[in-house]
Amino acid sequence: MSRLNPLFLGLFCASGLCGCLSLDPFLYTPDRVEAYHFEFDGGVPEERVEASQFTLVSVKEPNGISLSAITVKATVQPPTAYAIFFHGKGNTMEGEFGRVKRLANMGFDVLDFDYRGFGTSTDVAPTEDGVDEDSKTMLEWWVAQGVPRSQIFYYSHSFGTAVAAQRAMKDPTYLMVLESPFASLAEFKTDASSLDFPISFLARDTWDTKGRVSQLHIPLILIHGIEDRYVRPLFSQQIYDASPEAPADKKLILVPGADHDDSPTRMGAAFASVLTEWVARYRP
Repeated sequence: MSRLNPLFLGLFCASGLCGCLSLDPFLYTPDRVEAYHFEFDGGVPEERVEASQFTLVSVKEPNGISLSAITVKATVQPPTAYAIFFHGKGNTMEGEFGRVKRLANMGFDVLDFDYRGFGTSTDVAPTEDGVDEDSKTMLEWWVAQGVPRSQIFYYSHSFGTAVAAQRAMKDPTYLMVLESPFASLAEFKTDASSLDFPISFLARDTWDTKGRVSQLHIPLILIHGIEDRYVRPLFSQQIYDASPEAPADKKLILVPGADHDDSPTRMGAAFASVLTEWVARYRP
């Protein structure tokens, strides 16, 4: 993403189009679709699954909001573990289906869902509290299907890393994977990365992943592309340093040549090797 032109920003804000200098419209850019089109036969073996492994569901919250979700069963049953996947801010479940298929091919049953406002989930504006309710609903729904809560770990990408860390504060897991995370919204907006946000930009929400991780005693894997110009790898280093876990129980993987979105493919076989090893080590 290119830098935002300061003159354009000034005109944009002066016109009143951005409200009270709000950053929230940037943070939440939901992709809406009328229907999903999932590709089961990916370009590489790691991203190929059978349609029989896949289920599309709709889960309703007590407040009436409906969330679209998918489950993808591991290639071999029973699974070695269960993963909840938290996707990024500009995608739907369909957009990050490749990561879900990779997890299923590692031996994990996977749950992925679209937050409110995304995909075909109820079209209401996302907020930090609202997305928190969504992740709670989906965790409880999966457990109600018979999945043992103690066997669930969290895998997340980009904005989803903030959602996973938020959920872990209330529902801790035995392992959390954060791919391409930002430390907090406050630090993201003032970072000299590929975006130039005026310091005066405000947001209702905080998404303080670094602050949350500093309070979590959870084994942690951080994965970040060295060439990420959208969310700098420095953020992963900050989160790693903030984690109270012993060095043996947290891992920072900086991937040469990778950008914001392609770390798993750049890592190749090492991606599955690291993840399956850590799941086996910490799974109850």
